[in-house]
Amino acid sequence: MAIFSRRILQQMIDSNTRMLTEDQVKKHVDALNRANEQSLDFEWEVAIIYGLSKLGNIRHEPDFGIPGKQRRLDIIFDSNRPVEVAFAGDVMTVSDRGLHKENPQNFFTAELTRRIQKSGLPTQFFSYRINGNYDGSYGDRKVRLLVPAKNKLREFFGKRFQDFLSEVARFPEREHSFDEKTEQVDVQIRYIPGQQFFSGSYLSYTNVTSLTRNSLSNALKKKVQKFKESSYHGYKIVFVCDGGSNSLQMVVSQDYGRQGAMSVIDKFFRDHSSINLVVIMGIDRQDESPFLRGMGRPILRLRSFENPHHKRPETQVINELLYQLTDLIPPPDNDVVNTIHHLQSKEKRVGISSKGGWKMTSKEVKFSSRAIQELLAGRLTQEEFFKLHGMIDLQGARAIGNPFEKALAEGRLIESTAVEKNSDKDDDWLVFRFGEPDPAIFRFRAPRKSEDHR
Repeated sequence: MAIFSRRILQQMIDSNTRMLTEDQVKKHVDALNRANEQSLDFEWEVAIIYGLSKLGNIRHEPDFGIPGKQRRLDIIFDSNRPVEVAFAGDVMTVSDRGLHKENPQNFFTAELTRRIQKSGLPTQFFSYRINGNYDGSYGDRKVRLLVPAKNKLREFFGKRFQDFLSEVARFPEREHSFDEKTEQVDVQIRYIPGQQFFSGSYLSYTNVTSLTRNSLSNALKKKVQKFKESSYHGYKIVFVCDGGSNSLQMVVSQDYGRQGAMSVIDKFFRDHSSINLVVIMGIDRQDESPFLRGMGRPILRLRSFENPHHKRPETQVINELLYQLTDLIPPPDNDVVNTIHHLQSKEKRVGISSKGGWKMTSKEVKFSSRAIQELLAGRLTQEEFFKLHGMIDLQGARAIGNPFEKALAEGRLIESTAVEKNSDKDDDWLVFRFGEPDPAIFRFRAPRKSEDHR
């Protein structure tokens, strides 16, 4: 369910109990157990507290004992290594959830695909375009897609659209088009026989097109107010964590061709001199080949931005400390996008499994421990297990074969089993080792002269 494996996350929670009260730990645990997108906020907070605790002393949401209304900050940090340094930090997570809600193209695409598949027509022959407009003037505007609202999809895909699909079915060799254009909707759907892939296009609504009207700017401004109401007067840091924000991911992956979030931060610093440092944290992929971009192992990235209008001499030392967090916080198990997809799935309260993967040598085979236990518990049927591991294809025909059947055919029984633990992952390997041909199930054989047959 998480950016970090659940086992690693539990280890960080356990470690943080040294600095946090029982109620504070329970708050983190309850939020993480809800397993929704807001859980990401607390996951980042747990990880940052854990990492900073390795560098100095941490107080979480302390009460400064000042009479009257007072906001409590997430982190008060101090250390005398290598030199004495102190700061207050507050953690925020930025996502594009609000933009997706305003522009529900994902629901439109899913419903369009479902309708085409239900009709029996080839999905790859279809494409769509969603038009949109800009709200505001250049440099301070937002994109609004002219796409049907979620509660209007049934109406959009009504009789006229069904007639369109029927016409396509009658004359599948021809090109066909369906257009809907009103003040609220502007969509074109095309059917082009022979087209290789289903495709769609629309204006990018997650790019920053206004330096002040966006989720990052709004959240940063709230932090200014929180620091003000906290009565803290020392060095101030805002930790900005990626919760599914396209603009933040560009900064994390150093895509400096499109620096929307960085421009927002520059504008924020011009307007607010009270914040000394903005630290962006997110997950990138360590690409092992230019042909596998975005497919490598997930790694934690950190980018630090100093307020040029409020420079402080201790910034260099603080930055040297903060950049150690990428080594002190355990490696992530997933990137943010895939974490969000997992949180929207039926298995959101369990960690990522190795189900479907297996490794085989001439004498042993390894399967996901969780997959085997689900099979024995009856949560997976034998057929589901076989299909999941490619032993039979989706139609039930034999594919690459069954290693247990192969061993039985050779007369080799299971000699031993062992669990190969993965303490930093949420699944282990169950290793089955096969012995030599056993006369209990195999033909007798004449012993070799070298064998002891006394």
